[in-house]
Amino acid sequence: MCNKSFSRNSPGDGGMIPIATPSTDSPTLRSHAIRGSAWYMAWRWCARLIGVVSTAILARLLTPADFGVYAMAMLALQVVEIFSDTGQDLALIRLGKPSREHYDTAWTVQVILNMFLAACMLASAPLAGLYFHSEAVESLAYFLALRLVLNGFLNVSVVAFRIELDFAKDFRYGVYRKFLVAVVGVLCVLLLRNYWGLGLAVVLAKLIDVIVSYIMRPFRPHFRLTKFHEIWSLTFWMQIVQVSSYFVGKVDEFIVGSTNSAGVMGAYNVAADVALSPTTEVVQPIMRALFPLYSKLLADPERLRAAVLMAFGSTASVCFATGPGVASIAKELVPVLLGSQWHDAIPLVFWHGIGSTSIGLSYCLYTILSVTNNARLTAITVWCRGVLLVPTLLLAAHWGGAVAIAAAVACIGFVVVGLDIYLMKRIITLRLQDIVLCLYRPAIAASLMVLALFWLDASIQLPVLASMIVKIACGGFVYLSSLLILWHLAGRADGIEAIAVATAARIIRSRVRWSI
Repeated sequence: MCNKSFSRNSPGDGGMIPIATPSTDSPTLRSHAIRGSAWYMAWRWCARLIGVVSTAILARLLTPADFGVYAMAMLALQVVEIFSDTGQDLALIRLGKPSREHYDTAWTVQVILNMFLAACMLASAPLAGLYFHSEAVESLAYFLALRLVLNGFLNVSVVAFRIELDFAKDFRYGVYRKFLVAVVGVLCVLLLRNYWGLGLAVVLAKLIDVIVSYIMRPFRPHFRLTKFHEIWSLTFWMQIVQVSSYFVGKVDEFIVGSTNSAGVMGAYNVAADVALSPTTEVVQPIMRALFPLYSKLLADPERLRAAVLMAFGSTASVCFATGPGVASIAKELVPVLLGSQWHDAIPLVFWHGIGSTSIGLSYCLYTILSVTNNARLTAITVWCRGVLLVPTLLLAAHWGGAVAIAAAVACIGFVVVGLDIYLMKRIITLRLQDIVLCLYRPAIAASLMVLALFWLDASIQLPVLASMIVKIACGGFVYLSSLLILWHLAGRADGIEAIAVATAARIIRSRVRWSI
């Protein structure tokens, strides 16, 4: 692995940062993909474990109303903060070997943009208070503007970990930040015992992020904009997609927050986090690792097609397990993780769990569209989702409240996935048969898992914690065994099942040799 810091050449030298580029042969790329996905998955699950522990602690220290005020203020912040995500990291990855000037330009744009956005946040705080009918939201929004100031000074050069395929260092970078942030968050809430503790933790989290980023990769930035047009040409549509995705993805929370109490908003927000995490914490690391590898296959359509099918099939296998799985244990998961005061979140966790299946699939498809320079088409699918969501959610809010909104989001998600698949099919020149082959095995396995858990729930009465453990074990066994049987009947095709079986066999052989 390359472990070199920036050279200390003078500004303007345009020196290249040393990059470790893997061979582009298929076995090497596959091994990089598997190793990278494994590192990122380990990172996200370590982070999620830390997050689960901190959430369980915070849920018992604060009320749903505290989380509601915090969630409303964070929505106000994110409306502004989303414009800071210009996609510069992905542009630097696509450049392959960005120069010192590229990094300096990206950092300079980041500083200027975040200062401007911090001013916008201060100006919009009163509007947030009016929209959510809460002076507490307005006060917290003023304070959260400080997070944007700090965000501007984040070390952009940490993206080199991904360019160099240095997944181990990127893993450590993510885990260090998450651990420190979780500890600080719990301490802040213990100190203040209200929503201000959450707000203080968010600001201190960004300060920690900045400090750790420079410790992990030393970088002495310079103000310059010499590569602005080159980077912007790669990021314009990416930013359009990011902004559109944010507003469409958060429209349900905006409607819930404006039509319900802070307590309902807190339950809705926490339920979404609990239900979506098992899916996103697997899918996002895989896509994060595959983006730079997809970039290396753009000149080879056949190998790119094979890689896309492998990634989509793997994503489907994950999403059909985690989404319905979380929905099936919602009534046990909420009291065990959050406590009895969060009982109203159970139906919300159920519907968010169902919806997480389509969200994971869409995330995979959006990554493929972006890496093939089709971010414009991604934006179109996001806008279509918004056109469907807004009127549907307004009706749902009127007739059924927060639960109806969560159900509507879940249902519309599957409609949009169909559009995403259609676009990917045209761009990568896939056959409908290819898509069906990726989806039918996990869909059948998930159906059998849900039926088994439904029967188990009706047949056996256990204490809530024991019931959750038994359901997870039973559901996992049914899903995995069904998936492997269907894979065997299908002729043991190349896919995630083949990789899992080969990896398990290799581990068993190594253990046998070690014991001998």
